[in-house]
Amino acid sequence: MNIFDSSLNSNRKLKYYSVEVITFDDESYTIEVEARSAEEAQEIAASQ
Repeated sequence: MNIFDSSLNSNRKLKYYSVEVITFDDESYTIEVEARSAEEAQEIAASQ
């Protein structure tokens, strides 16, 4: 396995992220999402 393959495999691993969501009504709640990166976790949380 070369370094390129190794980095691709590590990027595919999903992790759990706790994301705080703040609504337009100034309500706040935390949800847990499974994603590959923090940016992806934010996108998933925002879409819910």
